Amino acid sequence: MYYASPKTAEVGNALIQKTISEMTGIARQRAEKLVKRVEAGKDDVYC
Repeated sequence: MYYASPKTAEVGNALIQKTISEMTGIARQRAEKLVKRVEAGKDDVYC
């Protein structure tokens, strides 16, 4: 189930990718892992 319009999701996903690309080390690895879980159909992940 998506809660955002397609345009909002597009903008949000671009921002997530930009933010992750600016991260390094373990923080980046954890963020990438969490995004992959969500993309695989898991519920949102809370940190």
